[in-house]
Amino acid sequence: MWEKCEKTYLNFQLTKDYVFEIQVRTALEHAWAEIEHDRGYKLGGKLPSHLNRRFKLLSGLLESADLEFNRLTVEIENYAKELDLNIENNTLEFELTTIGINSLLDGKYSIYVQRSDVDNDFMISDVIEELENFGIKTLKNLDNIISPLEGFYKFSTQNTYVGFLRDAMLMTDMEKYFKDSYSKSNNKWSENDQAGFDFLLQKYSKDEIIQIHSKYGVRFENSDVK
Repeated sequence: MWEKCEKTYLNFQLTKDYVFEIQVRTALEHAWAEIEHDRGYKLGGKLPSHLNRRFKLLSGLLESADLEFNRLTVEIENYAKELDLNIENNTLEFELTTIGINSLLDGKYSIYVQRSDVDNDFMISDVIEELENFGIKTLKNLDNIISPLEGFYKFSTQNTYVGFLRDAMLMTDMEKYFKDSYSKSNNKWSENDQAGFDFLLQKYSKDEIIQIHSKYGVRFENSDVK
């Protein structure tokens, strides 16, 4: 241990007379530096007055955009905190957003969902479109369809966020889900598994499940489901 500390001390002694600086810059500042570096031979030095005015205007626009991005980031973080607080107080009059859905599921239904690589923002955006086509416009609407299902049906505790939301719509009204949401979706899943079939059997008959899935071109990966 002492030997290691002594070596570290000696290394500091060797570099104590060197001076260096650490530059910290935002993504837009970095982008501007790259532009200046790549086109320095054109942008450097003294420019004609009319070109110099445009150069300074562009630089100012980037600085304004940088400040706005920073403000937007802070506001998004504050919005997420406000959502968490309101969900805790069961105040859910918020539009459907990725942040809102994540907050609701994490806050009230975490026992049913697990994050996975499947649950990225793009996938949740797809399921938001499905929810809206189903008639769900706010977090309160969403909570109102999930809450009654909890007491009647057994949900998987290994579900993804997207899978859980689709299960909630299916158990609310399977025909409506396929007609209004699935048929208009840009991310059709096209296949269900045995676990999905068994889950639906809690409410629907075998023939009904197969008939509706077949009608919308969704097959079962298990060939025994006929």
